[in-house]
Amino acid sequence: MREYGRRLRATREFAAARGWTLLNRARSDAERQALLEQLHGEPFHPPDRAPGAFPYPVLGRCEHRLSDVMLGTYRGRDVVVFAYTRRQEVLDDSFGRRGWESSHYWIAALLDLPALTPMPPEDSGRRWRISGTSLLTWTHQPVPGIPLDQVDPALERLSVVADHLTAPTGP
Repeated sequence: MREYGRRLRATREFAAARGWTLLNRARSDAERQALLEQLHGEPFHPPDRAPGAFPYPVLGRCEHRLSDVMLGTYRGRDVVVFAYTRRQEVLDDSFGRRGWESSHYWIAALLDLPALTPMPPEDSGRRWRISGTSLLTWTHQPVPGIPLDQVDPALERLSVVADHLTAPTGP
């Protein structure tokens, strides 16, 4: 519990230093749903397993949770930075075990793109994609929470991609 309190204080200070708003969760179900829609696809929603794939778990419902949602601006663009957790209910894992599996944690960021000029990115090795009217980046985490030292470098990479995508095209 102490670690959680320390991490929450650090996240609050991080957001406040940038003039950002920190929400423990999205403000409303509509905002939460809108963010989840932008996340639809890899890696947050993996494709269904093929029938007969090993192991043979019987899966139940899936929960998607957003936490430590930070809203603000970065280099003049609106950003949302948040922790994302996907929990999967396991009804039977072929060994008789049941319960919730929560090993899927990500830190993700959305950077607003008001206007796009279709240009492919030069650097295809980055983990990013266009999601609605925003750029989305993510990184898998072994534990919940936002690694604050990774926020600025991730937003800087997104800004470079955004500048590239929105650059005026020549004659």
